[in-house]
Amino acid sequence: MAKWAIFSGIIIIMKTESDLHKAVVKYIRNNLPKFIILIPGLGEFQRNEILKRSAFQKGYRPGSPDLIILTPNGEYNGLAIEFKNPNKKLGLRDNQKEFLNDLETHSKYKTLAYQNVIQ
Repeated sequence: MAKWAIFSGIIIIMKTESDLHKAVVKYIRNNLPKFIILIPGLGEFQRNEILKRSAFQKGYRPGSPDLIILTPNGEYNGLAIEFKNPNKKLGLRDNQKEFLNDLETHSKYKTLAYQNVIQ
């Protein structure tokens, strides 16, 4: 059963992690336009050795979060989000936990893993 959320008065059906990711980015762009968004996205291109090598050469590190928002607020330098499929009960992999912990500890980023949708 697909989960859903209401963003800016529009009901969005979320069947996949990608749907969730796109909905959050759309919400940020529409409601918080001054936020600077960096979307690594290179984890999606890990299907074969050529794509893995190319992603690594472009700066991808295994465990990288899906979305990094560069918006310093005095306490944090930004926010890093790892999305999980809203229809599956998947936890963070060890390399994702390590990466998010490193961001919080050494870079003053607030981090979170996001699976549930606010309805």
